[in-house]
Amino acid sequence: MFLQKNKASKNKPYDMSLHEREQQRQTQVQQSIQDMSLIKAQYLEYIVLNNNHLVAAMSATGINMELFNTVEQANVFDDYAAFLTSHFSGDTTNTSLQTLDMTVPVNFVPYILAWKKRYIEAEERGDTVKQNLIASYIEHFERFNDTSEMTTKEHLIVISEKMKDQSLESLEMASKNLDEKTAELKRSLENTFSNYDLVVRKLSADEYKNILYWFMNFNHR
Repeated sequence: MFLQKNKASKNKPYDMSLHEREQQRQTQVQQSIQDMSLIKAQYLEYIVLNNNHLVAAMSATGINMELFNTVEQANVFDDYAAFLTSHFSGDTTNTSLQTLDMTVPVNFVPYILAWKKRYIEAEERGDTVKQNLIASYIEHFERFNDTSEMTTKEHLIVISEKMKDQSLESLEMASKNLDEKTAELKRSLENTFSNYDLVVRKLSADEYKNILYWFMNFNHR
């Protein structure tokens, strides 16, 4: 009878190897992360959230206020207040806007690529002295890029459009509305702050996902 009980216990679901238990634990952790995530999918350059909203993000260059006198600073704040009043008031049933200032790592990739191009040009000319100098620059800035030691301020505007349902038609309609609203917002911001050379651009879906990732893991480790 004792042998029969032991034999039967081998077939019980809780009798798993350490490897199987670790796999089950990792699956449960992954499911928990997916449950916590608001991101459902990507559609074109927008993000679809689990709460049935389509989201776009825009990035704006900053304005250096340190060189302004008191009157000039007051003018900037007045212009910004007028902008907020015109775009953040009224009916927000289907559309919501949010401004966000956050610290992000400096992206050295374009700068590094430019130096690599110069390195190839020096290599083609056989200029070994310049090659070694450029190689040291590349190594230096790649280290900064990998460790996220240098940061900058990112000024973001997040726009979300509520979809009526989960149909493709509603998704396309929300995407069309966001196209129009992001274009209108870009024009309005750049016109309002035309004296300060403000530049606004719409982020790609991958850029926006990277920003969300920085919230959870700043160093991407």
